[in-house]
Amino acid sequence: MFLYILYIVRVDNEKRILELLKENPQGLTITQICYRLNLHRVSVLLHLHKLISKGLVIQREVGPAKLNYYKNHFPSKLRKESEDEKRTWEEI
Repeated sequence: MFLYILYIVRVDNEKRILELLKENPQGLTITQICYRLNLHRVSVLLHLHKLISKGLVIQREVGPAKLNYYKNHFPSKLRKESEDEKRTWEEI
């Protein structure tokens, strides 16, 4: 029963993060997500990692920050650049 409750909380927090990213197509930093959802930084990092691995969120480094985007809102020009960078690193 306890594990089921933890699962529900995890899924709910992932949905909250996705909804927040959908509402902010310009992207958000981890700190902004933490502040707006009142979640601990480590929790947000874990949820983002899962959402990125599921292909629902894209993370891009912009200077010292990492901006997180809902995949469908990620600017297409940046998406292409990001895919090109990934291919380059895979070739090395």
